[in-house]
Amino acid sequence: MGWVSPTGYEDPEAAWADQFKAYDEDTNTFAFTGGSYDECTYTPFLILTRPAIQCDKIRFWLDSIYAWNIDNVDVDVLRDGTWVHVYDGNPPRDQWVEASFTQGSVTKARFRGHISFFIGQGFLQEFDFWEVEVPPAVGYSYTDGLVTVICSRRLAGIRTTTRKRIPYGIR
Repeated sequence: MGWVSPTGYEDPEAAWADQFKAYDEDTNTFAFTGGSYDECTYTPFLILTRPAIQCDKIRFWLDSIYAWNIDNVDVDVLRDGTWVHVYDGNPPRDQWVEASFTQGSVTKARFRGHISFFIGQGFLQEFDFWEVEVPPAVGYSYTDGLVTVICSRRLAGIRTTTRKRIPYGIR
């Protein structure tokens, strides 16, 4: 379906400021850690949330001006109720960085940066989830010569399920 933004955040250690700017659709603004961290240290996680979607990749943006002292980024997603590691590396700057993973129901992502040298802060300009379109599912149950047809589809972000019992062989 396309890229969708988080709709909220969790900051368990109250370490980040302007958290909502990590999903305000503007790569010129940013969320940042409120304090400075010593070199060779990871910042605390910023957790980005949204209602459950089928998802198989994320993307994020760091720029070269503010995130110059970040030499590694660690990103996990909460897929089907379990944290799954999806990115660990020194990402390029001033461009979208994508990370793919096995599709599942995703409700959260967590992001942290590693401070490479000097005292610094963590920065995150933008973050998105890729919402996968779920094809209509059809299920059949044969009992007493009747078929139960189950159709599930999503319209305007709302999932609807229809069940209809029909005689076998009739459409």
